[in-house]
Amino acid sequence: MLMLELAITLVASSSLFVFDQVPLVLWFGTAAFGFGLSAIFPTVMSLCESFVDLNGRSASAIVIIAAIGEMVFPLAIGYMTTEEAPLWFAGLVALIMLFCYVMSIVLIRVGNLAKKENSLESLSNKENKLD
Repeated sequence: MLMLELAITLVASSSLFVFDQVPLVLWFGTAAFGFGLSAIFPTVMSLCESFVDLNGRSASAIVIIAAIGEMVFPLAIGYMTTEEAPLWFAGLVALIMLFCYVMSIVLIRVGNLAKKENSLESLSNKENKLD
C-alpha cells in the first residue's frame, strides 16, 4: 500500500512540475497529490510497528519528529518560492517523493532481512534449548 501511495504522489508531483501551465493538470495533480499523501503517515507507522516493537516513548518520538518536519518544510519552501520561483516547489516535491520511494524500498528490504535473521536466530535458540 505504501508503494502505491508514494507512486501516486510521485506521478502527481511530476505532472505538476512538467505541466505547470495547464490548469486542469494543476487541479487534478493537486487532488491526486493530496490523496496520495493522506495515508502515508499511518501506513509508515504501521510498517514501523511490524518491524520494531513500538512503545509509547518511541511512537511519540516519531510523532514529534514528524511535527518538526511539518513546521520546518513549509518555512523553507515558502522562503524558496518567494525568492526563486513557484515552480521550484513542484520540482522539490518531485525530488522528495522520489527519495521517499527509494528509501521506503530500502527500509522494507532491510526490515524483512532483519525479521528473517531474528526468526532464524530465535529458531536456533529454541533448538539449542531443546538439546
